[in-house]
Amino acid sequence: MNFIADTHTHTVGSTHAYSTVLENARVAAERGLHYLAITDHVPNDQDAPHIWHFHNMERSIDRELFGVKMLFGMETSITGADGSLNIETAEIMHLDWVIASVHFPVDGNPSDYTEIYERVADNPFVDVIGHSAHPFYPFDFDKILPIFRDKNKLVEINETQITHKHRFINYRELLLKCMKFEVPVIINSDAHFCNRIGEFYGAIKILDEINFPEELVVNSSEKNFIRYLKIRGKENLWI
Repeated sequence: MNFIADTHTHTVGSTHAYSTVLENARVAAERGLHYLAITDHVPNDQDAPHIWHFHNMERSIDRELFGVKMLFGMETSITGADGSLNIETAEIMHLDWVIASVHFPVDGNPSDYTEIYERVADNPFVDVIGHSAHPFYPFDFDKILPIFRDKNKLVEINETQITHKHRFINYRELLLKCMKFEVPVIINSDAHFCNRIGEFYGAIKILDEINFPEELVVNSSEKNFIRYLKIRGKENLWI
């Protein structure tokens, strides 16, 4: 399976990342990617850039670099038990690409995140559910995955988490459930250094093992990716 996009990447704007926009885009081009999303952390996180970083992307960065089409986005944090994010809607509604992830326990430190993810799915500006199989924040796959599908939220298969030596991530189970319910997924690197852009070895291994259908992997082809962009009303970003 080939991949044409990496839509979860960080730049030096996130202080625990190590590469520039140009470095990331150059590596993306070298690895044959057609699309790359810049998704630095939300300003209310400790390691994040100022909000002007996000306001200024479209004004300052070329829409295409080294032949790679750029998506200007943000990785937000889910912080409320009501599914709320730690950023105002007015600050994300103009972005191309919004990932919603749980980075720390939400208010009240619940043991189950099923209702929280159900509420996150109601947010019309969220495109991707990040860190979607993190073992610390479990949810009922059978209940929530069909909701993600019906509300056009992509389930992220996060390469960094799959290959993290200190974590036991249940991505295989998640992918089997996505296959059962025909839920689209997106394979992302969550790269914090340019050499990790487009590296999906752990994800590919699981996809191959379970014969996951290519048509459900949104970034496996230009056709699949454009279809999703059209669903979200984002197909004209480069016109």
